Amino acid sequence: MANSSSSASHGGNRNGVPNWETPSRVEVNRKSQEFLLWYRTSREVYSTPSDKFHKMVKVSEMSREQVLEAIEKYQKNIKNDGPNTVVDQSASNTRIAGEKGAKRRILEDGDKVCHPREKTRKRLRRALELLHSFCKEKVYRTLRSFFYMDVALFKDQSKTNKAINQVCIELRCTRSSLNVFATDRGTVIGALSFKLEGRLVNCNIEAGDDITCKLGQIIPPFMNLVTEMEVGGDVWFILFVEKYSVFLELTLENFHNKYHCIIITGTGQADVVSRQLTKKLMDDFKLPAFCLVDCDPSGIEISAVVKHGSVNMAYDSKNLASPLMYWLGIWPSDLVKLNIPSEELLKKDLKKIGELIMEEFVNDDVTLKSELDRMVEHQRKASLENLSALGTHCLYRNYLPYKLYKTMNQIMQGNTGA
Repeated sequence: MANSSSSASHGGNRNGVPNWETPSRVEVNRKSQEFLLWYRTSREVYSTPSDKFHKMVKVSEMSREQVLEAIEKYQKNIKNDGPNTVVDQSASNTRIAGEKGAKRRILEDGDKVCHPREKTRKRLRRALELLHSFCKEKVYRTLRSFFYMDVALFKDQSKTNKAINQVCIELRCTRSSLNVFATDRGTVIGALSFKLEGRLVNCNIEAGDDITCKLGQIIPPFMNLVTEMEVGGDVWFILFVEKYSVFLELTLENFHNKYHCIIITGTGQADVVSRQLTKKLMDDFKLPAFCLVDCDPSGIEISAVVKHGSVNMAYDSKNLASPLMYWLGIWPSDLVKLNIPSEELLKKDLKKIGELIMEEFVNDDVTLKSELDRMVEHQRKASLENLSALGTHCLYRNYLPYKLYKTMNQIMQGNTGA
């Protein structure tokens, strides 16, 4: 599909408005209400993944006292040069499990263990020492500052993160229980409020033309400290967007209030706090969620991480994965149907697609598999920003209303999609 500067070749008319039929805001809102009712009453929608998988690592939130006790017990059980064996946290020891339509990635716990090298054992013992001191002294540290506490031993950030994840796996606790957190920049806006250590946080401040109040609220790094979470009665769905630039475009147009939704972004990645909040809102308030990402392998991968969980934190997918989330777009088929401007796939894109196609969750999803095949066939990709070539307001006035209405209809008719 060749790009062109003319609006006609972009699927728009002379005024830069797309030619496809866009439902009105009233129609979309009516459909959203109808969909929410269907979602909450549908039997299939609550076939959430079971925790009864055999040999599955299960972690839980622990109190400060429980963490201290668990660390001290583990330290006593390993020798001075140990541990000699640990649960293997590599990708080969994870798998997609659960009922059809509600699968997430899990870390298996059983016969497959690894025998860490001396350096790895030293890093694990050092991590235990530092984490014990954090909990004992009641202090919080970022993953980055944790690394700088012993650069010579940890070498790089990835080894630091792996050591902390190993501690979580061995102790069977969540990462937030250990008083360490990533410097995630997950952001949220909409009719949502909660208390953080007694302070009320309002995620939908109405402040007229004050742009600073339309930028959303940073999601707290420790969701376990959040209490009294409340969602407005007129919130009908969650919209998870890949990029902060798109998030900002939507919030400045008041999309969250016009279409009665909560918008969440991981600011370019599927970070832990944004995934954790999405999961909590879906579970606690029975809200459907849709994921809006670029039409490229990286965007599809982000959608998959939010939906099924990541390899690195497969041990905590129960709290992070949202297997009932729907992939809203941009779909590869949209590029052709809606004549969205696109670019040619690169070699690294084709390599990433090849890796995705090998994933079990892709083979289990007919729609996702078909869309990936279509991407390879046409050799095209597009970012969300490409929609602006069809009109300045195309994303929130045309594409999103069109896709939300169409996707909700398809799901209720039995075509659940990706």
